[in-house]
Amino acid sequence: MRRVLLVCFGALLLSAAIASAATWSAARSPRAAAVVPSTVVSHGVEPVTSERVARRSRVSRSTRRPLLFGLRSAKHSQRAKIGAFGKAFSFTAHATGMASAIHVYVRPHSRARRLVVGVYSNLAGRPDFLLASGSQRAPRAGAWNAIQIPRTQVRSGAIYWVAVAGRGGRLYVRSARARCRARTVFESASRSLPGTWRRGRRLSRCPILVYASGTRSKFQSVVFWLAWDGGRLSSLPWDAVTQVNLFSLATCVRAGDPAPDCSGPASISHDYNSVRNVASFVNTVHRHGKLAIITIGGSTNPNWNYPCQSANVDRFAHNLVNYMQSNRFDGIDLDIEQDPGGLADRSFSKSELTNCVRTVVDDAKAVKTVQGARPLVTADVDPTTDFDIGADEAPYIDQFNAMSYGAIGSTLASEIKALESKSHIRASKITEGVDIEDDPATLSDCGNNASWAASKRLAGAMLWFGQADAPRYRCLGAVAPYLQ
Repeated sequence: MRRVLLVCFGALLLSAAIASAATWSAARSPRAAAVVPSTVVSHGVEPVTSERVARRSRVSRSTRRPLLFGLRSAKHSQRAKIGAFGKAFSFTAHATGMASAIHVYVRPHSRARRLVVGVYSNLAGRPDFLLASGSQRAPRAGAWNAIQIPRTQVRSGAIYWVAVAGRGGRLYVRSARARCRARTVFESASRSLPGTWRRGRRLSRCPILVYASGTRSKFQSVVFWLAWDGGRLSSLPWDAVTQVNLFSLATCVRAGDPAPDCSGPASISHDYNSVRNVASFVNTVHRHGKLAIITIGGSTNPNWNYPCQSANVDRFAHNLVNYMQSNRFDGIDLDIEQDPGGLADRSFSKSELTNCVRTVVDDAKAVKTVQGARPLVTADVDPTTDFDIGADEAPYIDQFNAMSYGAIGSTLASEIKALESKSHIRASKITEGVDIEDDPATLSDCGNNASWAASKRLAGAMLWFGQADAPRYRCLGAVAPYLQ
């Protein structure tokens, strides 16, 4: 017993001596004693402190969510003040998906009682429509704050603006150091985030640490909207849609043929299918953060051999792309249902079709949309016949809308397989189509087909047409879950 007590007493003396030596060493080394909490950085060494460990834990939890656009870290950063009027910063999206939260790093000593954020679309280098907004009471200082927003569609390559404002006190955030490449920043003209950004000061500032997170998904839900069929576009279930195609412009044969507004074979007609109120259509689609696509052609417009002739094709492509750009569309949909070299019409050759499609795509990809992205060029294909049309288009087209109308189960699978094997179109570029007018689909057909398309990694689902699904939009509602 005595030996045990002696051993314990000796151990206590030894540990006390080690602790004393460590204290004396720290007192003689100012560098070791002066542990100062540092700011969020992406590179370099920080001293290990309890605050740093806690902050890294908060940041790591925040950064587990996929980043869609924004700035999550900076090698060198500095303090920045955001006033009550708020500032909007632009970022290019890195991925396609659905944004569901905006993350803002709030600096220590910030006094704002509420943090307000908004996501805006882009229009010619400035914020345009407010797509989503959110706020948070008592934002945490010295930490990332995740503000939930309604799910918002994001397209890779497009420009989005994030507006940040503080309420009830000064909001301090973190921005890249002043040596950064300065960007244009807009300051709001009012204390509330406007629904449409039309006024405010233009400034030059470094970007702040703010980013959007959500789910990465390329599944598309395409709905055609017939120009002549009326309907209330604003009533669409916007969480079930990613692209809205206005159907449609028409090709021309000569002056006055097939419509009075045709001026020649290189012109395009609005009158043929009563395309009207285009600005209102595009604004409504953009206000909900979706892509507005203009279609040209159709089964009743088999006149592609005229604009695609070598003497007309350059001017035709120029006119079509100029129409898309001047009316602020996000892309073009080519509905070519005229088989080149077919027995019924030998005046349209395969080489003319290929050159026509390539010229339109080249001209479209040479410009940018108002969102700052390259235009989307899609095409509509029949999965039961005329496979050479899709094969000629395949090297150039971004997305193919399969007119697989009335097909379900094994029939749908075989039709999509035919497009892959005979037209050489990858499954990832194909949307399966449902027609609820001529081939009325049941609610289960819409959901089952979309489920199958998602399981086979198709590009998505396509609905012909929006007005036929109104007013309850049951088919689009069945597609919506696969956009998650």
